[in-house]
Amino acid sequence: MTYEQFIEQVKWEVEDIARESFDDVRTVVRTVTKNNNVRRKTISIFKEGQLATPTIYLRDYYLDYKKGRSIENIGREIFMIYSEGTKRFTFDVNQFSDFSKVKDKIYYKLVNYKMNRQALKTMPHFKFLDMAIVFFVSIMGNENAYVEKWGISKEELRRTAINNTWKEYPPEIKKMEDIISEIVLGQVTSEDDDENGLISEEISYGEFSIDNVRQMIKEEVDKMRAQAEMDMYVLTNTSRNFGAACITYPGVLKEFAREHNSDFYIIPSSVHEVILILGEQMSVEEMNLMVEEVNEREVDSTDVLSNHVYQYKRELEEIIY
Repeated sequence: MTYEQFIEQVKWEVEDIARESFDDVRTVVRTVTKNNNVRRKTISIFKEGQLATPTIYLRDYYLDYKKGRSIENIGREIFMIYSEGTKRFTFDVNQFSDFSKVKDKIYYKLVNYKMNRQALKTMPHFKFLDMAIVFFVSIMGNENAYVEKWGISKEELRRTAINNTWKEYPPEIKKMEDIISEIVLGQVTSEDDDENGLISEEISYGEFSIDNVRQMIKEEVDKMRAQAEMDMYVLTNTSRNFGAACITYPGVLKEFAREHNSDFYIIPSSVHEVILILGEQMSVEEMNLMVEEVNEREVDSTDVLSNHVYQYKRELEEIIY
């Protein structure tokens, strides 16, 4: 089954399932342009009089279908996401036209300038190096169409977003191996572990306590640290969402350089984080090649930030590229 055929089948399946609960309901499939001019198919469910509804992306479901998942199972999950989403959503979309009611929810992020040049023609933004600072409303994603209705300047929008972003999403810098340790620990433990701290039965052999697992992970991380050929740190924000914007925060890079008494390279891992590498342990050409390969093979096309490295110079107190 082709992707187009799959989408059509899912559309009718979701609509049939929705009509089991609602009389007047319809499903809509749209093509949404995301970051980096990436176009993705989405599906939404609408009831009569409904102004806002979750937007659900279909690409990953198609991959699941190709692995054997049924259309009915996919349809029921989409309807469940819709049902739960509408329960949680209490914000009146009409309030978007009133700046005073949304100003506390406006933030900013960094995106690739060249990849988004078409969208940026009609989107309030500021250049930052060869990237762009753009603004979004945290409730429903990017709602730039409302900016003109707010009747505010780009500078006021910028000040508002900076204040909210720096306050709500402070920077966080950790060693790469410590981040890996957190990820691994998070994968083998869960919030539902019992009071004795035992690892979930489905993902463990024997009765290892969380402390046992932490110690095993620490030992492996220590080995990784000893074998590492370079010091690598991850810079993001506390939510780890759109954390690459932390390189624009005042004093963050300057303080890191002062603390380590070193210039450093900035690897644009994704829009969500960057990697800091001390000194000059690799050539720029090698790192650029690494960034390009990782972006092509590992990073979702909507999350790519840049295809080359940057360098922070202590004496200049600025990023060069």
